[in-house]
Amino acid sequence: MKVIPGASRDALGAIVDDGTGGRRLAVQVAAKAEGNAANRAVVRLVAKSWHLPPTALQITAGHTSRLKRLRLVASAEKVQAVERLLS
Repeated sequence: MKVIPGASRDALGAIVDDGTGGRRLAVQVAAKAEGNAANRAVVRLVAKSWHLPPTALQITAGHTSRLKRLRLVASAEKVQAVERLLS
């Protein structure tokens, strides 16, 4: 995903082309990229939007970058529901 910290509001955006043939979910969070605040805001926003507990998501790459990778730890049913949201 591509994160924009310090935005005017928290919002999930569109799935955008990353320029290398891949796709990323655009995420805006009002939290600043200081003290891990933006990362925590990303996890809370995505979890809420996908109807998951925040503990079901883990940032696995990009802790200090705007480009992040999340791992979803959930039942197969929840994973399929998220896949449907993203397709």
